[in-house]
Amino acid sequence: MAFYCLRFSFSGGYFVPIQKIITKGKVPVKIYTDEIDSVVFQQLYNLSQLPFIHSHIAVMPDVHVGKCAVGSVIPTLGAIIPAAVGVDIGLWYECHALVD
Repeated sequence: MAFYCLRFSFSGGYFVPIQKIITKGKVPVKIYTDEIDSVVFQQLYNLSQLPFIHSHIAVMPDVHVGKCAVGSVIPTLGAIIPAAVGVDIGLWYECHALVD
């Protein structure tokens, strides 16, 4: 099974495949871009160490520095990260699992 990120814009959508998976933390970080700032990388690593992160962290192609690696999807179990909810809403992404 391959994972792709479908980016929507007002002119249509296109698929972006996973470019890199980082496995240094407690959960993997799946990155859908090949351009990532070193500060964002550190933020993502820090997030991946938290005990309540569920499954994995998904990093969208337009990720950038913010309070919580803006442009990433951070699923949690039993916790809410206020800085990760509602920051930069409207980036127009939707992710799907596709069978090869």
